[in-house]
Amino acid sequence: MKKKQKEESYYDDPSLPEELLYLDDPERLIREGDDTPDTPKKRRQNWMNRNMSFMMGALALMLVLGVLLYTLFLQSGPDYIVGLVTSYTMPEPGRKQLEELLASYADDRNGDGRVMVKLQTYTFVPGTTDQAQREESLLDLQVSLISDECMIFLQDKGALHEVAGEMDGKLQYTDGTAMPQGAKDFEKALIPWGDCKALSAFQPDESRLNLWDPQIYLELCQSLNVTLRGAAGTILADPDVSAYHAASAAFVERLKSGEKP
Repeated sequence: MKKKQKEESYYDDPSLPEELLYLDDPERLIREGDDTPDTPKKRRQNWMNRNMSFMMGALALMLVLGVLLYTLFLQSGPDYIVGLVTSYTMPEPGRKQLEELLASYADDRNGDGRVMVKLQTYTFVPGTTDQAQREESLLDLQVSLISDECMIFLQDKGALHEVAGEMDGKLQYTDGTAMPQGAKDFEKALIPWGDCKALSAFQPDESRLNLWDPQIYLELCQSLNVTLRGAAGTILADPDVSAYHAASAAFVERLKSGEKP
């Protein structure tokens, strides 16, 4: 009697790689050694392994977007914008040091948890041939005066002479009264650098001046005078602007006394 020939099965297929094994389900192959049951926990783990890179990238993107949204919408602008009106070009490293000096005597006016003072520069070099630059500075100054963004100015006498027409009726005398339209006695509106204890004690950081001579830079600063906008016109008409002016006046008093908030 002939012995019954053994029935071939998929297990005996010589074309299959040796490192692959069939499970009870002939439709599924797994790597040798991965013979654990196909449980829901294992499927979740496999999904995590396959998608980990994607999830990490998504998390990084969310962090970047969060920082951007915080910067754009939750942080306010500077607490004070101070106009720097000069007859020379203030070096950028020096401007930053001045901003830090002023910020140490300012208050957190907008309540965003930080104190920031921005110096807005306007350069008017007497006798300059660069009329385009002069016109640009003049336009920026006019916009600043119209918008009331600057209540405090640091300016040297040479630049003040150049912009006397724009400053006509815009400043305040040191006795607290507003200069009338057409007045020419700007000297009575100037608070010299040396009369402000907070400013006169300033010593520049030479290491941050990018080869600028610290003595020359200090002399440029000492040529500046503090001036305050006069409380008149649109400043009194708008409660928010009026509050900004009052805070700026208090800021100037701290510069004079050297007392920090």
